[in-house]
Amino acid sequence: MKDPAALLYIDKWVIATTEMKPDARAYYMDLILSQFDKGSLPNDLEELANICRVRFSEFDNFKQVFKQVLEQKFTTNNEGRLENEFAKEIIQKRERFLKKRSDSGKLSYIIRYAIKKFKATKEEIKIIKQYINIDEIDTKNEQVLEQVIEQIFELYINEDEDEIIYINILEKEIIPLFDLKPNKSQLKNWDDCYRLLIETDKYNHSEIIEVIKWAREDEFWRSNFQSFLKLRNKDKEGIKYIDKFKSKMKNSTQPKLSLKGYE
Repeated sequence: MKDPAALLYIDKWVIATTEMKPDARAYYMDLILSQFDKGSLPNDLEELANICRVRFSEFDNFKQVFKQVLEQKFTTNNEGRLENEFAKEIIQKRERFLKKRSDSGKLSYIIRYAIKKFKATKEEIKIIKQYINIDEIDTKNEQVLEQVIEQIFELYINEDEDEIIYINILEKEIIPLFDLKPNKSQLKNWDDCYRLLIETDKYNHSEIIEVIKWAREDEFWRSNFQSFLKLRNKDKEGIKYIDKFKSKMKNSTQPKLSLKGYE
Protein backbone atom coordinates (compact mmCIF):
# COMPACT_ATOMS: atom_id res chain seq x y z
CA MET A 1 0.00 0.00 0.00
CA LYS A 2 1.30 3.43 -0.96
CA ASP A 3 2.25 5.68 1.94
CA PRO A 4 -0.46 8.38 2.20
CA ALA A 5 1.84 10.76 4.10
CA ALA A 6 4.38 13.20 2.72
CA LEU A 7 6.63 14.42 5.52
CA LEU A 8 7.60 18.05 5.17
CA TYR A 9 10.16 19.51 7.59
CA ILE A 10 9.14 23.13 8.10
CA ASP A 11 12.59 24.42 9.07
CA LYS A 12 14.19 22.78 6.04
CA TRP A 13 11.50 24.09 3.74
CA VAL A 14 11.74 27.66 5.02
CA ILE A 15 15.53 27.74 4.70
CA ALA A 16 15.49 26.20 1.22
CA THR A 17 12.81 28.56 -0.16
CA THR A 18 13.55 31.84 1.66
CA GLU A 19 14.78 33.69 -1.44
CA MET A 20 12.33 32.10 -3.86
CA LYS A 21 9.50 34.02 -5.47
CA PRO A 22 5.94 32.68 -4.96
CA ASP A 23 5.76 30.98 -8.34
CA ALA A 24 9.07 29.16 -7.76
CA ARG A 25 7.93 27.96 -4.32
CA ALA A 26 4.65 26.70 -5.78
CA TYR A 27 6.44 24.82 -8.56
CA TYR A 28 8.93 23.41 -6.07
CA MET A 29 6.19 22.16 -3.75
CA ASP A 30 4.41 20.41 -6.63
CA LEU A 31 7.65 18.71 -7.67
CA ILE A 32 8.51 17.59 -4.13
CA LEU A 33 5.00 16.18 -3.61
CA SER A 34 5.22 14.37 -6.93
CA GLN A 35 8.51 12.80 -5.87
CA PHE A 36 6.90 11.59 -2.65
CA ASP A 37 4.13 10.06 -4.75
CA LYS A 38 6.17 8.58 -7.61
CA GLY A 39 9.63 8.19 -6.03
CA SER A 40 11.36 10.31 -8.68
CA LEU A 41 10.64 12.87 -11.40
CA PRO A 42 10.91 12.80 -15.18
CA ASN A 43 13.93 14.59 -16.59
CA ASP A 44 11.88 16.50 -19.13
CA LEU A 45 10.76 20.12 -18.88
CA GLU A 46 7.37 19.59 -20.51
CA GLU A 47 6.52 16.69 -18.18
CA LEU A 48 7.71 18.70 -15.18
CA ALA A 49 5.55 21.61 -16.30
CA ASN A 50 2.59 19.25 -16.54
CA ILE A 51 3.22 18.10 -12.94
CA CYS A 52 3.19 21.75 -11.87
CA ARG A 53 -0.02 22.37 -13.83
CA VAL A 54 1.64 25.09 -15.89
CA ARG A 55 -0.53 26.71 -18.56
CA PHE A 56 0.77 27.06 -22.10
CA SER A 57 1.14 30.84 -21.67
CA GLU A 58 3.20 30.27 -18.49
CA PHE A 59 5.62 27.71 -19.92
CA ASP A 60 8.41 30.14 -20.80
CA ASN A 61 8.32 31.54 -17.26
CA PHE A 62 8.36 28.01 -15.80
CA LYS A 63 11.29 27.05 -18.00
CA GLN A 64 13.24 30.11 -16.84
CA VAL A 65 12.42 29.54 -13.15
CA PHE A 66 13.36 25.88 -13.34
CA LYS A 67 16.69 26.53 -15.08
CA GLN A 68 17.68 29.42 -12.82
CA VAL A 69 16.31 28.28 -9.45
CA LEU A 70 14.91 24.78 -9.22
CA GLU A 71 17.23 22.66 -11.33
CA GLN A 72 19.99 22.86 -8.72
CA LYS A 73 17.62 21.33 -6.16
CA PHE A 74 17.59 18.01 -7.99
CA THR A 75 20.13 15.42 -9.10
CA THR A 76 19.89 12.79 -11.82
CA ASN A 77 19.73 9.18 -10.62
CA ASN A 78 20.99 6.04 -12.37
CA GLU A 79 17.74 5.76 -14.30
CA GLY A 80 18.05 9.27 -15.69
CA ARG A 81 15.25 10.63 -13.52
CA LEU A 82 15.39 13.57 -11.11
CA GLU A 83 15.46 13.37 -7.32
CA ASN A 84 15.72 15.82 -4.47
CA GLU A 85 18.25 14.18 -2.16
CA PHE A 86 16.61 15.15 1.13
CA ALA A 87 13.16 14.08 -0.05
CA LYS A 88 14.74 10.82 -1.21
CA GLU A 89 16.19 10.25 2.24
CA ILE A 90 12.83 10.88 3.90
CA ILE A 91 11.11 8.48 1.49
CA GLN A 92 13.66 5.75 2.20
CA LYS A 93 13.40 6.22 5.97
CA ARG A 94 9.62 6.08 5.73
CA GLU A 95 9.78 2.89 3.64
CA ARG A 96 12.09 1.26 6.19
CA PHE A 97 9.75 2.27 9.02
CA LEU A 98 6.66 0.91 7.26
CA LYS A 99 8.44 -2.33 6.35
CA LYS A 100 9.62 -2.79 9.94
CA ARG A 101 6.09 -2.24 11.21
CA SER A 102 4.70 -4.63 8.62
CA ASP A 103 7.34 -7.27 9.42
CA SER A 104 6.57 -6.92 13.12
CA GLY A 105 2.88 -7.52 12.47
CA LYS A 106 3.60 -10.55 10.28
CA LEU A 107 5.97 -12.03 12.86
CA SER A 108 3.38 -11.58 15.62
CA TYR A 109 0.84 -13.43 13.49
CA ILE A 110 3.32 -16.25 12.75
CA ILE A 111 4.13 -16.66 16.44
CA ARG A 112 0.43 -16.77 17.36
CA TYR A 113 -0.10 -19.37 14.65
CA ALA A 114 2.85 -21.47 15.87
CA ILE A 115 1.54 -21.41 19.43
CA LYS A 116 -1.96 -22.36 18.32
CA LYS A 117 -0.97 -24.99 15.74
CA PHE A 118 2.21 -26.46 17.24
CA LYS A 119 1.94 -25.49 20.91
CA ALA A 120 5.31 -23.80 20.38
CA THR A 121 7.48 -23.37 23.47
CA LYS A 122 9.48 -20.26 24.33
CA GLU A 123 12.61 -21.91 22.89
CA GLU A 124 10.80 -22.77 19.67
CA ILE A 125 9.41 -19.25 19.37
CA LYS A 126 12.95 -17.92 19.81
CA ILE A 127 14.12 -20.16 16.97
CA ILE A 128 11.26 -19.05 14.71
CA LYS A 129 12.24 -15.40 15.27
CA GLN A 130 15.87 -16.24 14.54
CA TYR A 131 15.46 -18.19 11.31
CA ILE A 132 12.20 -17.33 9.57
CA ASN A 133 12.46 -15.15 6.47
CA ILE A 134 9.58 -12.68 6.78
CA ASP A 135 9.92 -11.43 3.20
CA GLU A 136 9.21 -14.89 1.76
CA ILE A 137 6.22 -15.75 3.95
CA ASP A 138 2.62 -15.33 2.82
CA THR A 139 0.71 -15.30 6.11
CA LYS A 140 -2.58 -15.76 4.21
CA ASN A 141 -1.50 -19.23 3.07
CA GLU A 142 -1.67 -21.32 6.25
CA GLN A 143 -0.64 -24.51 4.46
CA VAL A 144 2.65 -22.98 3.34
CA LEU A 145 3.13 -21.33 6.73
CA GLU A 146 2.69 -24.68 8.46
CA GLN A 147 5.28 -26.29 6.16
CA VAL A 148 7.78 -23.49 6.76
CA ILE A 149 7.49 -23.76 10.54
CA GLU A 150 7.83 -27.55 10.37
CA GLN A 151 10.99 -27.18 8.25
CA ILE A 152 12.47 -24.70 10.72
CA PHE A 153 11.83 -27.04 13.62
CA GLU A 154 13.26 -29.98 11.68
CA LEU A 155 16.40 -28.11 10.67
CA TYR A 156 17.23 -26.18 13.80
CA ILE A 157 15.85 -28.14 16.75
CA ASN A 158 17.04 -31.41 18.27
CA GLU A 159 13.79 -32.92 19.55
CA ASP A 160 15.62 -35.04 22.14
CA GLU A 161 17.61 -32.22 23.73
CA ASP A 162 15.55 -29.22 22.63
CA GLU A 163 18.60 -27.32 21.41
CA ILE A 164 19.83 -25.79 18.20
CA ILE A 165 21.84 -28.12 16.00
CA TYR A 166 24.49 -25.76 14.71
CA ILE A 167 26.39 -28.51 12.90
CA ASN A 168 23.37 -29.16 10.66
CA ILE A 169 23.13 -25.45 9.87
CA LEU A 170 26.79 -25.33 8.90
CA GLU A 171 26.57 -28.39 6.67
CA LYS A 172 23.35 -27.41 4.92
CA GLU A 173 23.63 -23.64 4.57
CA ILE A 174 27.12 -22.30 5.26
CA ILE A 175 29.73 -24.81 4.07
CA PRO A 176 28.29 -24.83 0.50
CA LEU A 177 29.10 -21.11 0.27
CA PHE A 178 32.85 -21.83 0.56
CA ASP A 179 35.24 -23.56 -1.85
CA LEU A 180 36.95 -25.47 0.95
CA LYS A 181 35.17 -28.08 3.05
CA PRO A 182 36.38 -28.21 6.68
CA ASN A 183 37.49 -31.52 8.16
CA LYS A 184 36.02 -32.87 11.39
CA SER A 185 38.34 -30.83 13.61
CA GLN A 186 37.81 -27.64 11.60
CA LEU A 187 34.05 -28.20 11.59
CA LYS A 188 34.09 -28.15 15.39
CA ASN A 189 35.83 -24.76 15.26
CA TRP A 190 33.26 -23.52 12.75
CA ASP A 191 30.50 -24.74 15.04
CA ASP A 192 32.02 -22.84 17.97
CA CYS A 193 32.35 -19.73 15.81
CA TYR A 194 28.71 -19.89 14.68
CA ARG A 195 27.55 -20.45 18.26
CA LEU A 196 29.48 -17.36 19.42
CA LEU A 197 28.15 -15.24 16.56
CA ILE A 198 24.57 -16.19 17.49
CA GLU A 199 24.67 -16.42 21.26
CA THR A 200 27.41 -13.97 22.24
CA ASP A 201 27.63 -11.43 19.41
CA LYS A 202 23.83 -11.48 18.89
CA TYR A 203 23.86 -11.69 15.09
CA ASN A 204 20.91 -13.45 13.53
CA HIS A 205 21.20 -16.26 11.03
CA SER A 206 19.95 -14.21 8.07
CA GLU A 207 22.56 -11.51 8.72
CA ILE A 208 25.36 -14.08 8.80
CA ILE A 209 24.26 -15.73 5.55
CA GLU A 210 23.82 -12.36 3.82
CA VAL A 211 27.30 -11.22 4.85
CA ILE A 212 28.94 -14.49 3.73
CA LYS A 213 27.22 -14.38 0.34
CA TRP A 214 28.26 -10.77 -0.23
CA ALA A 215 31.90 -11.35 0.74
CA ARG A 216 32.15 -14.58 -1.27
CA GLU A 217 30.77 -12.83 -4.34
CA ASP A 218 32.95 -9.73 -3.95
CA GLU A 219 35.84 -9.70 -6.43
CA PHE A 220 38.46 -8.81 -3.79
CA TRP A 221 37.19 -10.60 -0.70
CA ARG A 222 36.38 -13.90 -2.37
CA SER A 223 40.05 -14.90 -2.42
CA ASN A 224 40.66 -13.38 1.01
CA PHE A 225 37.73 -15.00 2.76
CA GLN A 226 38.21 -18.75 2.61
CA SER A 227 37.26 -19.65 6.18
CA PHE A 228 34.06 -19.06 8.12
CA LEU A 229 36.22 -18.37 11.19
CA LYS A 230 37.38 -15.08 9.68
CA LEU A 231 34.04 -13.47 10.56
CA ARG A 232 35.01 -13.22 14.25
CA ASN A 233 38.64 -12.31 13.56
CA LYS A 234 39.61 -8.65 13.77
CA ASP A 235 41.49 -6.43 11.32
CA LYS A 236 44.36 -4.08 12.22
CA GLU A 237 41.87 -1.52 13.54
CA GLY A 238 40.27 -4.05 15.88
CA ILE A 239 37.07 -4.37 13.82
CA LYS A 240 35.53 -7.80 13.42
CA TYR A 241 35.41 -8.84 9.79
CA ILE A 242 31.67 -9.54 9.99
CA ASP A 243 31.16 -5.88 10.93
CA LYS A 244 33.63 -4.76 8.26
CA PHE A 245 31.82 -6.81 5.61
CA LYS A 246 28.42 -5.48 6.73
CA SER A 247 29.65 -1.90 6.41
CA LYS A 248 31.16 -2.45 2.96
CA MET A 249 28.09 -4.34 1.82
CA LYS A 250 25.83 -1.48 2.90
CA ASN A 251 27.99 1.15 1.20
CA SER A 252 28.12 -0.85 -2.01
CA THR A 253 24.32 -1.15 -2.25
CA GLN A 254 23.09 2.19 -0.90
CA PRO A 255 23.83 5.57 -2.46
CA LYS A 256 25.23 8.26 -0.24
CA LEU A 257 22.59 10.71 0.88
CA SER A 258 22.90 14.44 1.44
CA LEU A 259 21.84 15.92 4.76
CA LYS A 260 21.54 19.44 3.45
CA GLY A 261 17.77 19.46 3.49
CA TYR A 262 15.77 20.34 0.42
CA GLU A 263 18.60 22.60 -0.75
